[in-house]
Amino acid sequence: MKQGICSVSRAAVWFSSLLFLAGWQGSALVAAEKAGDSKAVERPYADLLEEVVPADKAAADVPLRPRENDSYFKLSNARVERGGKPWPVLVVDYEFVHEGKYNGQALIVRRKTGEVQTYLLMGGFFQKKGSIKIDLHFGGPRDPGPPTDAELYLTRQELRYGKFVPHFKVSNSATMGTMNQVTRPREWSADEAATLSLPPPDYANPNAHPEAGRDTPFAGSSSGGLTDRFVSPGHSLLGIEFRAGEWENEKCLAQLVPVYAIDQPVIFAPRTIAKDGYAVGGMNVKVGKYVDAVQLIFMKLKPDGGLDSKDSYTSDWIGPAAEAGKIVKLGANGRHVIGINCRHGAILDGVALVTEKAP
Repeated sequence: MKQGICSVSRAAVWFSSLLFLAGWQGSALVAAEKAGDSKAVERPYADLLEEVVPADKAAADVPLRPRENDSYFKLSNARVERGGKPWPVLVVDYEFVHEGKYNGQALIVRRKTGEVQTYLLMGGFFQKKGSIKIDLHFGGPRDPGPPTDAELYLTRQELRYGKFVPHFKVSNSATMGTMNQVTRPREWSADEAATLSLPPPDYANPNAHPEAGRDTPFAGSSSGGLTDRFVSPGHSLLGIEFRAGEWENEKCLAQLVPVYAIDQPVIFAPRTIAKDGYAVGGMNVKVGKYVDAVQLIFMKLKPDGGLDSKDSYTSDWIGPAAEAGKIVKLGANGRHVIGINCRHGAILDGVALVTEKAP
């Protein structure tokens, strides 16, 4: 899968294509049917004239119809333009049709030959209308060149349900050249609908409990970027998982995932977790420009559910840059820790613990 790291300008939403090397993925195709051959499923955005294919008449890898809270777009005028650099630019115009609370898109380009490219769009849509632009600076003997006959559409991936990772089609299809087949979304199966009717688990569902707990001061930045506040009311934080990153030549942490149970599915290995009978009671944080590393302070769980700060131990430093940086201590006062609050963009700018409120 080709992933584009995207930037955004004020004049227009411009998605630059700093592309990671990747391969082709298989096509998820539904053949176009004559009008009346399949029953249309009631859905939002009916004015875009897309039919939803019944779940039992489509392949499992066909993208699902969108959820009510998915942001949805109308795409049009797919084309290849001459760019300012010595390579062509793939362009498709977009318009917001429905602004939902779920965002984050990937642009799918499916050629008439069946080859499919996926570009992860790392940026926001800050205008009602605009253009998505992808620099096509590929090259090499296997480079198929700019598309001439192709279909373009947007999808959104949902990562909060463990092994179930659905993809939703969140735009119509815009075509260029001649395309005899189009990709249409399929209806959810009964099992998929049952899963999607449930809230995601707390470790994968940030900002779900805004009134629960009290935040410690932040180590690092407390402003800018996005806020992911993970809280599981009534449950002890037992550990964390992490993903490393780098920004402006500083090796640092990119993401933290809270762990509330021994059998919680692993998202990022390795995992640092308390030994039996202990839980997270505090955190030491090494801070440079960003959050470079953290060290968990584990405390003994008392019979009443509190923490014994006199019976504690620390983990190894977690992260790629544990040898330098100012150390900031969070918590470690015996108060029950129920989550973490992360400020981030591409990397982790700041982190706080979330503790139970004082009685």
